[in-house]
Amino acid sequence: MNRYQNLDPQIDYFVYSERDANWTLDDRMMIHSFVFVLDGGAEYEIAGQIYKAGKNDLIYVRPGTCRKARTERMNFVAIDFYLKDNQELDLPSLLHICDITKYIYYFQELNNEWLKQGLEYQLKCKGLLILILHMLFTEVDERPRNKTVEDIKDYIIKNYLAPVSVEEIAQAMRISTVYCGALFKKYEKCTIKHYINQIRINQAISLIETSNMNISEIAYQTGFNDIYYFSKTFKRMVGLPPSDLKKTLKPGEF
Repeated sequence: MNRYQNLDPQIDYFVYSERDANWTLDDRMMIHSFVFVLDGGAEYEIAGQIYKAGKNDLIYVRPGTCRKARTERMNFVAIDFYLKDNQELDLPSLLHICDITKYIYYFQELNNEWLKQGLEYQLKCKGLLILILHMLFTEVDERPRNKTVEDIKDYIIKNYLAPVSVEEIAQAMRISTVYCGALFKKYEKCTIKHYINQIRINQAISLIETSNMNISEIAYQTGFNDIYYFSKTFKRMVGLPPSDLKKTLKPGEF
């Protein structure tokens, strides 16, 4: 189970600003704190450990941690937030972000919502922070990535409803079929066929939980042309037949 699937952040403080000469900080954080350094830099002491943060770095301070900081100049975004049930984040105290420009849109949107505080602004701020967290978790993912493999995954997402094959994907990527399959398995640790079925089954679970379609309709709506193969694949991947999952739902839940 994904340990972050129930992540529910609540922003307490947000600022998109800058600090100049002789700015210092000395306090104890009781909630989670992010500082994204957009330009300049600062020296932080977190739980007695010194970190020199520069452009494109994230400083993360966990709840209950003492922090000190000083800078001559720093342009930054700061987000302090709560997580329910003492949830923890598996992020380092200092993280270098490869391309911080992809975060700028979300920072700007957060800034707009935080300043305006319009209707349901807290809900939108929470959504934006969740998207930022998702990108940060991707930053710390140690699994090597390959552009061709990522392109293959994108192709599958766009075409999984059709009878897509490894040969078709290889042709679209302009590589050989054998190399296509081997490359994908090297990075994803599964075959392309398995990945396609996983995407289809994930969509099938969503339809079972949210629609009134019967199992046959769901099978065809998720790219399976054979109801028996669909049921067999579903049971192998999920652990129970699709009909059993549907039975577990209470009336009114779909």
